[in-house]
Amino acid sequence: MSMMKRFLSIMLLFASLILLTSNSTYGLTVTNEVDSEGREFRAVWVSTVTSDMPYRPNETSFKNHMNGVFAAVEYYKYNAIIFQVRPHNNANYKSEINPKSVYFENINFDVFDPFEWVIEEAHKRGIEVHAWLNPYRVQDNQIIGSYPLENPASDSSNILSYDGKKILNPGLPNVREHIFATVEEILLNYDVDAIHFDDYFYINLGANGSISGTPNILSELDQATFIQYGAGFDTSSAASKANWRRKQVNLMVEGVHNVITNYNQSNGKNVQFGIAPTGIYKNGNGTVTYDTNGNPITTGSQTSGQEHYNSYLFSDSLEWIKNEWIDYILPQTYWSTNHSVASYYKVLSWWDKVVKYKNVNLYSGIGVYFSDDSTNTSSWTTDTQEFNNQMTYLRSLENVKGFSVFSYQHFRKGYVNSSDISAQQINNAKHHWNEYAILPEIKTMNPIIPDAVKFINHENGILTFDAVDNAKFYYIYRSTTDLTYNPSEIIGVVGGNQETFTYQTGDLSNSYVYGVRALSHTNHLGSHESDDLVEVLEGASIRNGDETTQQGLRFYAQVKDTNLVEEHGFYVVYGNATKYQLQQAIKNPVNNKIILNNKEVFKSTVNGLDENNMYSVVLINIPNIGYVDKITVFAYYKHNGYEIISSTKTTRSIAHVALNMARLNESNNASNAILNYVKNNYHIIQATPDGYSITGSIYELNRLNLKEEFISDWNQKFGSGLTNNMTVSEFHTHMKTGLSGADNQNYDISNANIYKFFNDSNYHDKWIWLVNLLDEIDTTTHTRRQAKAIKGDGRVFDSSTNQYLQTWNVIHISSSLYNFFNATHEVQNYTAINFLNSNPQSKTFYEKVAIHNQSIYTKNIDEHIIQLK
Repeated sequence: MSMMKRFLSIMLLFASLILLTSNSTYGLTVTNEVDSEGREFRAVWVSTVTSDMPYRPNETSFKNHMNGVFAAVEYYKYNAIIFQVRPHNNANYKSEINPKSVYFENINFDVFDPFEWVIEEAHKRGIEVHAWLNPYRVQDNQIIGSYPLENPASDSSNILSYDGKKILNPGLPNVREHIFATVEEILLNYDVDAIHFDDYFYINLGANGSISGTPNILSELDQATFIQYGAGFDTSSAASKANWRRKQVNLMVEGVHNVITNYNQSNGKNVQFGIAPTGIYKNGNGTVTYDTNGNPITTGSQTSGQEHYNSYLFSDSLEWIKNEWIDYILPQTYWSTNHSVASYYKVLSWWDKVVKYKNVNLYSGIGVYFSDDSTNTSSWTTDTQEFNNQMTYLRSLENVKGFSVFSYQHFRKGYVNSSDISAQQINNAKHHWNEYAILPEIKTMNPIIPDAVKFINHENGILTFDAVDNAKFYYIYRSTTDLTYNPSEIIGVVGGNQETFTYQTGDLSNSYVYGVRALSHTNHLGSHESDDLVEVLEGASIRNGDETTQQGLRFYAQVKDTNLVEEHGFYVVYGNATKYQLQQAIKNPVNNKIILNNKEVFKSTVNGLDENNMYSVVLINIPNIGYVDKITVFAYYKHNGYEIISSTKTTRSIAHVALNMARLNESNNASNAILNYVKNNYHIIQATPDGYSITGSIYELNRLNLKEEFISDWNQKFGSGLTNNMTVSEFHTHMKTGLSGADNQNYDISNANIYKFFNDSNYHDKWIWLVNLLDEIDTTTHTRRQAKAIKGDGRVFDSSTNQYLQTWNVIHISSSLYNFFNATHEVQNYTAINFLNSNPQSKTFYEKVAIHNQSIYTKNIDEHIIQLK
């Protein structure tokens, strides 16, 4: 890296450095990565035609009730509501083509739009709103006024009815067009996250869905529609009519998919489409196989209940999944785990297999409402751990991404601590939701990755941050130590359209570290490297000097946007430190000084930048006794008067930098002087992967690091070949390449790759010590003999017999070399050195590496324990 045009030097007093070296050991700081993003869809159905909602509320009572819904959803850390907006070909929202629902008779939609308000309030809380529609169902006493002429129900010829139930005729093209128009109207007027259909499709029209005997579906009311629109089907066959009915539903589902897709593409939106069919597709043997496209092939789940493929519903949910017309499927897997006809285990495990290779998210419908049914004798009523058990099971399945509870009235009972069994079910499962869950990614859509959140600031219990493009929600993290961005650190989620967000933390003493990650409309998370308009660059360099002067260490940072940064500089800390530790030290000064690790922290403001918007700080006059001491550097900057410390940092000792320069063949007089001083004055104790602590110098003792280096050099010479996980036989094949003939016919290995490698001028000085090591410790004759052949002309002459000895195609030394790198004892039917941990001599063998290796430097001296000799 070129010298920086703008930098600041810090004079380090010798006395300070003596204090710096007072600690006798040096530990390794591990930066924890996020183990899991903790994704799960957690929803509850909120119905307007059951006791989930007050009947005919006014604006005030509606808001009061929905605020209670939101409070319960937030309490249990759920992240979606499935809100009913069209139960009976009517509208719980402002519509031009569907009549107003009787349930909202007391609210003037021109004055107050309840659905718009629900969406806004939900999004403020980071809760998705799925608009729940039934496509076909009609109930004339559920509307105010009459049907608009655009609505098919205004003409009785578009209606199918039986036994007091009505649906729009699914076989009519104008019915489908009306459903498409209804969906489009919602999309254009409401910021919904999804369109959601329930399980009502065809109804029983007299034959109860039968395709055999008398009556059957050929005698039902839509036979004329079948004859008119049944081209390509046998209109005299009930089985053919069943297929035709399924096609009518498929045409509707595919059409809705197209409407939503076109809307999304035209408006830059990402509205989902999901369906919640009944839980059983078909009754079968439970087996699922797949075609070459990953489409499921199955006879159905191992159940014996009502099927939605047949029965009277005639809906082919597998076709929707295969074609990925839907973004999620939410089967109503409501039954208990001990149900004799449709066990929850058997139903959900079948669905889990069905979606395995498709880009459709699977969620499970949870039938908590069964718990309060006095006629139900399943474990929903007899075991208050039923929901808890179902939660455990659904999380054990590979492809189940979440669940939804039916319905809110039973969900609420848990929140208010009702004595009903459903309340016990909810609260016995509550521990599964102790942490927030991030919404699952939408696999059917091209990922949108939002930008990192910027200008995060916390002061007086208020967290503020700026909005970013393409963000739907923001997850707020905090920790008493540096953030790992694990779900356990999430304390809240917010959303909305404002430019700057404010979140009340209650942390008046500023005792936590805060972070924010944005979630896009495809439910993809943005980066959490959010507050780094200034970034510390990895590594450091040695300031110019020679072996006669005290050395300096230079650290670098880069400003990403000069227009937004009012001031920039560094905090320089002796030893390892986290951002949180630094913040606490700044917050709690000692005698007006920032103290961390019992040393003073230096704050340095740097003026100006180079042509790459970079700046640096140089620690000068570091005496040789400070060469192995670690220094941690953070960048800081000011924006709008607020000081923000970078999330990035770098921790280095001057010895570490000198070693890096040596490994890259970039050493100079100054770095060589540093290495010589460290080598001559310090013991470096390295922990090996086998649990040994070996005292050495500045050279590598870790067999895995040596293996990595060896493979890299070998492949550099021979093009490719060696891999980290190859077998001993494969390893030997590469070593002996160039030789031919039987093992016991070989007397010269000079054509073998192993000989060529260790005698190559580029690698001999670096690696011949390893051959010497094997030569020294071998007690089996042949490894030693082959080592001497490598160090000689490829042959071994026995003066006592006056002849050359067999070299066995280098199989013994190849196995011993393999064993060294892998701490094993592979012999390939011959003999080889035993490097197994169980071999008492193994530790001694590896300790000898410290004597023999004087050419390959340790990868990171700062990881090791360093002691003065």
